[in-house]
Amino acid sequence: MLKVWGRGSVANVQKVLWCLGELGVPFDHFDHGADPADPRDRAYLACKTAEAVPILDDDGFVLWEGNAIARYLAAKYGSGTLWPDDPRERADAERWMDYQLSTVRVHLHPLMRETPKAHEVAYHTRMLAETMKVVEATLADSEYLVGSRFTVGDIPLGIVTYRWMVLDIERPQMPNIEAWYGRLARRPAFRRWMAPPEGAFTRARRA
Repeated sequence: MLKVWGRGSVANVQKVLWCLGELGVPFDHFDHGADPADPRDRAYLACKTAEAVPILDDDGFVLWEGNAIARYLAAKYGSGTLWPDDPRERADAERWMDYQLSTVRVHLHPLMRETPKAHEVAYHTRMLAETMKVVEATLADSEYLVGSRFTVGDIPLGIVTYRWMVLDIERPQMPNIEAWYGRLARRPAFRRWMAPPEGAFTRARRA
């Protein structure tokens, strides 16, 4: 059986858990790390020095990095559904996964994981809204990021949108994103695996 290590409140881990939930693939999830005395956990412990989470063990094939794992799982178990058969649609889905990492994450993480000063909060809040305008425009004519069908491309951006929604910051009205996010939030796998992230609310320093 597939094994996944990593705390379920972490965004990169949620990519994998949500993806597996959509695929309906059975797996064991180890939320609190590995037991050094358990030989089944050697794969996790071998990677742990690199602080890599999540980690997937598929019958001895060990893979880390959330987006890479989601791609692997979608390709193996979700051909024609999460993983589009058409090369253009598949590239479109993967494009949004990369956009989440390269662009949106840059401005989201400082608001969630650090203690930014007030001017830094203002800057990242503004820039985060700018990055989401691209998503808003794409969703003007489609239900999901790749047309009318939910794909693996919706998962990473759906997770950061969830965090964007709970952050204690100002957000411009983006009705297309709100409607898309509503569709995501009604999915059983989303409801099962998405949990309030720890320390989600920004605490800006006033000095």
